[in-house]
Amino acid sequence: NGDNDTFPLWYAQEVEGIRTDIKVVNLSLFNTDWYIDQMKRASYNAPPIPSSFNENEYQARNKNYTPIFEKFKKHKDVAQVVKFIKSTEDRYKHRNPNNGEYINYCPTRKLKLKVDKEKAKEFVPQEYHNKIVDEIKWKLKDDDPAIYKNKLMVLDILAEFNWDRPIYFAITVGRDNFMGLEKYFQLEGLAYRLVPYISNSSDG
Repeated sequence: NGDNDTFPLWYAQEVEGIRTDIKVVNLSLFNTDWYIDQMKRASYNAPPIPSSFNENEYQARNKNYTPIFEKFKKHKDVAQVVKFIKSTEDRYKHRNPNNGEYINYCPTRKLKLKVDKEKAKEFVPQEYHNKIVDEIKWKLKDDDPAIYKNKLMVLDILAEFNWDRPIYFAITVGRDNFMGLEKYFQLEGLAYRLVPYISNSSDG
């Protein structure tokens, strides 16, 4: 999320040639359209991030700030929520009573992601196979009024990655960037791996 935990990784790949198959994403830069452009391209031996967004949907001020207006209390599929946020139809937008302008919004705080169990088993240790859930369910914080562009892009990655490769969050990233996914985090070295089962911690 910042220089101190990003530059060493860039150095490791660029100079030492270490793990060039990994796509490193800086979450603070992920708020900018030019950096999203870069992430949507292959680098070294790493394929692009999985994404459903085209360039026009995040360029300039587009999707900088997506307010949350809860219309649904049940968990909604993250891919459907991202699709809802991207919609160009007024019926999927919120009308500002002050100026009559229609804006995109997020209709729920409760999200879910279907788990492809067979794919997940390829990178989940054997002893955890019987713990794999059908769906990951989580909730965005109640005091978050909106989703910023970088978090929307992370939600889109979750919606599109299809369990083809593991996702990690650096432990140095502020908890706000975890978006409520912590109970599905497993500590590995200096990173949290997103796992398809509830990862209990005895020491927090």
